[in-house]
Amino acid sequence: MVWRRYSYTHDLPGLSIRRHALRGHLRTVTFAWMFGIIWATAIFGTQGTMFFRMLGFNDLAFGIGMAIPCVAAATQLLSAMMIERASGLTKYQYLFLGIINRFLWLPIAMLPLFLPVPAVPVVILALCLRLCSSVCGQMSQPAWLTWMGRMIPPRIRGRYMARR
Repeated sequence: MVWRRYSYTHDLPGLSIRRHALRGHLRTVTFAWMFGIIWATAIFGTQGTMFFRMLGFNDLAFGIGMAIPCVAAATQLLSAMMIERASGLTKYQYLFLGIINRFLWLPIAMLPLFLPVPAVPVVILALCLRLCSSVCGQMSQPAWLTWMGRMIPPRIRGRYMARR
């Protein structure tokens, strides 16, 4: 991979951003998170609960579904090792895994269009897709935190993260 070698021979893009360009990047990150919070509210709010009930989730399936992100959090260790040893390019790792995380919800949303609901196979497929999505989402978190830690100057880091 060409970008893997690039990270060791050149400065990372986040380390060279200063002043007006930095402000622009911070505004972009804040603006993008506005859409992210809308997505998270739609997925994990009452609409998501009603959707999963429609798919045929019972209390056991809900319990497993709620445990999946906690189990997937163990993959953050693997992600941190990937950042340290493999590439160091946190932005690309975050974007790649984050996009997979978000796009895996499209097949979940399309399950009622192609399969009869409520049904046990639909519940199992939804849980498997959610597991894959959660693993990608959890693996993207260390990359995002490292990327933001490198981009945001230490003097404003706490204030920016609190207001964001």
